[in-house]
Amino acid sequence: MPAVTKAEQGSKEDLSNITHDQNYIPPDTGYAWFVMLAGILTLTMTFGVMNSFGVVQNYYLQTLFASEPARKIAWISTMAQTCIYLGGLIATPLIAKYGIKNTNMIGTIVASTGLLLASFSSKIWQFVLTQGIIFGLGGAINLNVALLMPALWFEKKRSLVIGIILAGTAIGSLILTPMLNIVLNNLGAAWVYRILALLYVTLTGYSWAVCKPRIPLNFTNKIMDLSKLKDPVVILLLITGYFTAAGYILHILYFPPSVVASGKSSSQAANAVMAFSVFSAFGRISSGQLAPYLGS
Repeated sequence: MPAVTKAEQGSKEDLSNITHDQNYIPPDTGYAWFVMLAGILTLTMTFGVMNSFGVVQNYYLQTLFASEPARKIAWISTMAQTCIYLGGLIATPLIAKYGIKNTNMIGTIVASTGLLLASFSSKIWQFVLTQGIIFGLGGAINLNVALLMPALWFEKKRSLVIGIILAGTAIGSLILTPMLNIVLNNLGAAWVYRILALLYVTLTGYSWAVCKPRIPLNFTNKIMDLSKLKDPVVILLLITGYFTAAGYILHILYFPPSVVASGKSSSQAANAVMAFSVFSAFGRISSGQLAPYLGS
């Protein structure tokens, strides 16, 4: 029988103490499913909103900034995507210092403020600041809290739940794309952002109310553990993630303008995004279900 180290023995004793605590909540049961719903709603209002910006991007190119070069307008969505990915670097220190609930609230306030300010914007640099940087950073905070939750609340069904939560991105695109197209055609771009701000506060507000740690958390003060970069597997995962995200983001953002440029209507462009979203949701859920059997 292999020897048990003091560290392993201490870890087992800590776990035993937690499981015998009268406030202990078992994983994969009851409250965990409300946490999963919070994750779905958060992904709907972060990446789902981001993916729906293709409809607004087409409006920028065709109407609001028709005289501006496309490469200049592209900075709006580029900064939003950059900030929602890089913003994860500040999420962990915030959770460590302020806790899950307060960090979630910070993200909601920042992101919804960015969307609301975008409704009063009229120049490209203003949209880059509001829709791009402010919304992107706030969304990154909420996103990282949502992706942390499955590890805390699920064990046996964790892979499936992660897939379902990630499907929130596709669900958001499926619902928001036609909605934004209708609002844009009837009320104008300003109300697109105001409605999104209201939805963001409401849906991520549910996440703020529900998300909490199931067991005590111990965080490091490091923003990033650079020692992991010595692992070739980590490097390979980073490279794979980069090219996967680049291919996906470019496709979903410029799909509607490309459809319109080919002579189709904005409604047909929105329908194309919706069809894409349906298959994307199926792929995300099925990958989470198959991962434990086929390997990641």
